[in-house]
Amino acid sequence: MSSSIPFRSFNRPIPDISIAQTDDGSWIVKSNIPLGEYLTNIGTYFRRAAAEYPERPFLVQCRPEGDWPELTYQRLQDEADQVSSYLLANGYGPEKSIMIMSGNSFSHAILKVAALQVGVPVTACSPSYSLMGPDFSKLQYALELTEPGLIFAEAGDAYAAALGSLDLAELEVVTVT
Repeated sequence: MSSSIPFRSFNRPIPDISIAQTDDGSWIVKSNIPLGEYLTNIGTYFRRAAAEYPERPFLVQCRPEGDWPELTYQRLQDEADQVSSYLLANGYGPEKSIMIMSGNSFSHAILKVAALQVGVPVTACSPSYSLMGPDFSKLQYALELTEPGLIFAEAGDAYAAALGSLDLAELEVVTVT
């Protein structure tokens, strides 16, 4: 039995590339098509999608019991706008970034979109740096390297040991639980 999958045209140009090998053996692949105009802030793309598909799920949390909560584009935009306002009012920006210690979650997504739409850099560290103690040297290195103003950890109790290993005197720490 064969099925027909409809083709959706994205108005993409026919690929046109150049390939060159350098003296050290590496390859450079370059598009010969000029980039053209583009938006400079990823938040603009998100806001466009939220306006077009407000009730469409942006994220769905899969649970074994079958109840799968959804974070819609509209809810994400509303909550991200509130967090963006907080970040701007508290001096976050290109020189005052955010570090996220925990894994994927709705809160993680809201904070990341909020930061990106107002130009606040975000460092998402692997949760293993925070949960596989007692050596938190990789987390400490990431903190020293990025010098964030805020650290986000979804569950304060799960990340307590990692947070306790860091000098948090100058940092704002945010947890959901």
